Amino acid sequence: MMQKQGRLLPPVAHWFEDQPDGDAPARGVPSTCGNLRHVDANYLEISRTETLMRGVGIWAGCFSLAAYLYFLLSTPFDFWSMVLLAIAHILVVFALFFFRLDTRVPSDTPVRFNRALGKIYAYEFKWKPNPLVRWPQSIKVFDWAHVHAEITRQAGNSGTTYAVRYALFLSHCKPGTLEVLDRIQLGGNTLDEADMRRLWDYCRLYMLQGPDALPAQAPRLDDVSFRRCFFFFMPFLDPTAEGRAYRQQMHIVEWIASIFLMMPVCWLLLPLGLMRYVALKLAPRATWPEELDVESRGALTAAR
Repeated sequence: MMQKQGRLLPPVAHWFEDQPDGDAPARGVPSTCGNLRHVDANYLEISRTETLMRGVGIWAGCFSLAAYLYFLLSTPFDFWSMVLLAIAHILVVFALFFFRLDTRVPSDTPVRFNRALGKIYAYEFKWKPNPLVRWPQSIKVFDWAHVHAEITRQAGNSGTTYAVRYALFLSHCKPGTLEVLDRIQLGGNTLDEADMRRLWDYCRLYMLQGPDALPAQAPRLDDVSFRRCFFFFMPFLDPTAEGRAYRQQMHIVEWIASIFLMMPVCWLLLPLGLMRYVALKLAPRATWPEELDVESRGALTAAR
């Protein structure tokens, strides 16, 4: 019988699959799927830039403002129209929220796996529905021995396309139990669940055996490239060497999704890439508290 719910309590929303713990065999070649920031004997750092779909917020904010201005300019001056106009000011609040979500959340909120200390450090930035209040940031610290992983699956109809997205969540549990204390998202927004399996296997292999056991991978480029942003949602169209390398790694599921799901909406996805470029240019960089920055990189252990 197919499993209907994960083993952890409470279950993660949109649960799809529990991930193996300990020294279970890797499934395929472990990979960070292009999200490696740093790896050495002390710590592994994984980027989470792609878990937030940058550009969508600016696009939605522009749409909200345009709708508000259209309503403002086309509404006759009578009582009920003024009441509706007052209600329509909520579109301005929506626009401020979407703009702030895209441009004030740090350009990356990385996660560090410290093998020397057996801990995970996650740079968290919590957005709130109110765009006018302070959005806090924090560092969450998990004990590796009490962490379990799950893959989620979300599906939805968006215009003319049917979108399926997979994400990888890490759950920190009470020692000796499957009772979840806290969760973070490590990866996501991928069309193939195998990407999330490979990402978890990469982190698991690092924590168990160290960097020498990992397949060689180049760290992701940290610059904000106009070309890379423009083709971000459709990288298979990139005419450069990066695009050719991406196409060579695509398998049949990705080709089918790209041709039949993405090509019909390229008129929307390419402008979203432009908005992504603007968002990342405006977004601040993550700033770790000095003490936790040193601790999470393992420098304290090395100094003792």
